[in-house]
Amino acid sequence: MRVKDRIAVLVFVALLCVVFFAQNTVVPFFSDDLWWHGSIDTQSVSTFVQSVFKSQQRMWMTENGRAMNHLVLQLTVAGGERLYDLFITLCLVVTIVSLRRLTVSRGSSSEFWPWVVIAVLLFYAAPDCDSLFYWAAGGCNYLFPSAMTMCTLLMLRRVVAASVDAFGMVWSCVLAFVAGWTHETFALPVSFALLVYVVCRPREVPCRLWLVILSFWLGASLIVLSPGTWHRILTTQGGEFNLLARLLTSFKVFRYGRFFYAVVALVVWLALSRRRSLRDFLRYESFFLWCLLGALGIVFVLGVGGRAVWSVEVFSLIVLLRWLNHEVRSVSRWVNAGVAALAVLIVVHQACLVAPFRESWATYSDMVVLRSQMPKAENCVPMQDWHSSNVLVNPFVAHPYKMMRDDVWMRMPLYCTVCKPEEYAILQRGIPLDGAVRVGDDIYVAYSDSVMSEIERGAWVYDLRVFDNTSPDGGAMYKAWHRTMQFLFPSRYPLRAAVSPSAVTRIRVADHEYLRFERPYLPVQREIEAVVRAH
Repeated sequence: MRVKDRIAVLVFVALLCVVFFAQNTVVPFFSDDLWWHGSIDTQSVSTFVQSVFKSQQRMWMTENGRAMNHLVLQLTVAGGERLYDLFITLCLVVTIVSLRRLTVSRGSSSEFWPWVVIAVLLFYAAPDCDSLFYWAAGGCNYLFPSAMTMCTLLMLRRVVAASVDAFGMVWSCVLAFVAGWTHETFALPVSFALLVYVVCRPREVPCRLWLVILSFWLGASLIVLSPGTWHRILTTQGGEFNLLARLLTSFKVFRYGRFFYAVVALVVWLALSRRRSLRDFLRYESFFLWCLLGALGIVFVLGVGGRAVWSVEVFSLIVLLRWLNHEVRSVSRWVNAGVAALAVLIVVHQACLVAPFRESWATYSDMVVLRSQMPKAENCVPMQDWHSSNVLVNPFVAHPYKMMRDDVWMRMPLYCTVCKPEEYAILQRGIPLDGAVRVGDDIYVAYSDSVMSEIERGAWVYDLRVFDNTSPDGGAMYKAWHRTMQFLFPSRYPLRAAVSPSAVTRIRVADHEYLRFERPYLPVQREIEAVVRAH
């Protein structure tokens, strides 16, 4: 790469990281971050170790097996917001650089454009790009695993080339183990691709490579063997394994995939017009295609979408860039000029988002101040749903209400529930004592001991309806699909569901106490149409 190209890359990546750091500095810890913030006892070394061990043990047994993610999250959150901001910015650097190095193999393109394409994935095309990396629980569960996995794949390349000494082998095994124990959406697809590799080429796998692969598999197995992982799968999927239902539910990937579409289009184009090139493509990119297939398998079989599609997009980007680096040896100066202009626009646009980030999270700060001024007995506060009318701003800004719209508990430092101002005003005036009343998106019942005992006996049920998704990429198709699911699998997707006492939140507003019914945690998201006493 020419000197001026190196300088351009260095400046571009540095500016992206500065802007990314600035955006993170205005997003405080909230939700899961605050739970981890209080999970470490720093009175002594022994209490510190015990608190870390106990919290990680609880997560591994009851939540999921991502111990390395949780450990990093716990330690960075305990170190304060600036430590996390520096750490996640470092993860961004590692991810960008390692992705670029992974895509240079079948040809040594030294163009500037691949760096810009990687930036597009990270800042615009990533699933839930407005919230994925801007809170500690998100960054440590998605950006950190991607950085560790990409580093491990680069290290595997060096091990295959026998370019590491004994000391390097030790660190390679440690890195592989840690990367394998991070996140299932990366660990399992890579494990699957490694399995295919060693099965297809058993005589080409030297002993040193076996050591690293086994280390990675050991880490990944600790995710699979986690009781919390299986509890989460069974709870989310309704406690049963219906492959057809999960495959149908998995259409969500098509609502979040971006680069995945490009890979599909590339394969179709090669199959129709360049079949010999298709064979070469499948042969040379087989490992990453197996990784992509494994990532898709998780989405399809478990029927998950959103952030889970992040690994699908990462592996899709690798496949695309590797093919483009081989096919595109050089580009015209006009294309280079266009790419440079795009790079400038990305940096400027992201820099312009810092102020909206600050404004949106000011609503969170105002809520904390308001809560501190309220009577201790009152545990519900109003929060304005921040938004911008600018289409270049609103879709890319992480703000509290949007990031936590599916989480009733904001888990602020003072641990209270939140509602929109208009809902808060209604609750201040009181609601009828008999029956349930919809207030905004939630349903409330006036609290009494008799109502609570009825709920505990199972005398209350939800009437459910299809989740009202009116976003541009969902809408009518989303509703029609889920109505079909309900028709095909009525027992799995019932029109009614029993109210669990754990799904009811007791809150107080002014002189009134209420029970708020949360949306049930079911395989296909539904809204509560009504809450009624069962007859």
